[in-house]
Amino acid sequence: MRYGLVAGRKVSRFVLGAGPMGDPLSEADSFALLDAFAAAGGNAIDTARIYADGKSEAVVGRWLNARSDRADFFLITKCAHPDETKKHRLSKKDLDADIYTSLETLGLSYIDLLFLHRDDESVPVSAVIDGLAPHVAEGRVKLIGASNWRASRIIEANRYAKSLGLPGFVASEIAFSLARTTPKGYNDPTLVCMNETEMAAYTKMPVPVFAYGPQAKGYFAKLANGTLSESLAKRYDTPENRAKAERLSLLAKEKGVSPTALSAAYIASHPVNAYAIIGCRNLPHLADSLTAADIFLTPEEVAYLEG
Repeated sequence: MRYGLVAGRKVSRFVLGAGPMGDPLSEADSFALLDAFAAAGGNAIDTARIYADGKSEAVVGRWLNARSDRADFFLITKCAHPDETKKHRLSKKDLDADIYTSLETLGLSYIDLLFLHRDDESVPVSAVIDGLAPHVAEGRVKLIGASNWRASRIIEANRYAKSLGLPGFVASEIAFSLARTTPKGYNDPTLVCMNETEMAAYTKMPVPVFAYGPQAKGYFAKLANGTLSESLAKRYDTPENRAKAERLSLLAKEKGVSPTALSAAYIASHPVNAYAIIGCRNLPHLADSLTAADIFLTPEEVAYLEG
C-alpha cells in the first residue's frame, strides 16, 4: 500500500468506500471487507451521513470500536447533503445536527476528516467556515474538506479562513477517473467532475483530491466484455474514453494487473495528488483492486493513459 500525507496525517492512497455497508451489505460482509482492507495496509475509510440512511456510519463505527488501533485509521464522513426536496443544507443548524448525529451513529468521539457533501453557492463561504470552526476547535472534527465544490470556491473559502486564523479545507472530493464524465452523465447537476478547469486549479493549489468513482463503475471491464449498461454508457461511453480503454488494457497487461485495478492506480499516481476511493462490494473485487495498491505510474505513463 502506498501512502500520502493529508494535513500531516498518513493516509493510504487507496480509500475504502463504505457506501453499501449496512445496506445492501450485511454487517458480517462489511466487516470482512474492512478486515481485508486493513490487512492490506489500508487505513482510510470513506462513509457519509446519508449512506444507507445512516447504516453505513453505524457499521463502520462498530468495526472501529471493536479494534484497539482506532487512532491509526483515517475516518472520513460527509454531512450537509441536500434533503429529499433538494433543499440545500449548509446552515449552521444543519451542520451542527449532522455532525452530532454522525458522531452518535458512529459511536466515536471525533471524525478525522469531515467533508461537506454538496455546495450551495448562494451561501457565503464565510458562513460555512464560521459554522464548522467550533467543531474543529472543540475536537469533534479534526479536519474539514469540501465534496462537490468547485476549486474556485475552495480557494475562496481558504482565503477567508486564513485571514481570520480559522481552519480551512484541507481536501476535496469530486468525481474523478480516467474515464471522464460530467454532472449530466450522472444526471445530477449538484456534482462536480474533474475537467480541464478543475485540473488546472488542483495542479496549482496544495489541496489533495479524494476521487469518487475512480474505477468508473467498472466501465473499462464492462466495455471489454460487452456488458455495458445503458446508464453506464450514458455516463462514460465516448470515443475519447474508448481510446483510453485500449491504452489502459495494454498498460495493465504490462503491469500484470486488471484494467480496473490499474484505473485506481492511475488516480493514486496522478500529479494532482489524489486518493482513489474504491467501492468494492465483495472480497474478490477488493482483492483485484488491491493488486494495484503498490503500483506507482510515472508521469509519462499517466500522460500515455490520458492520451
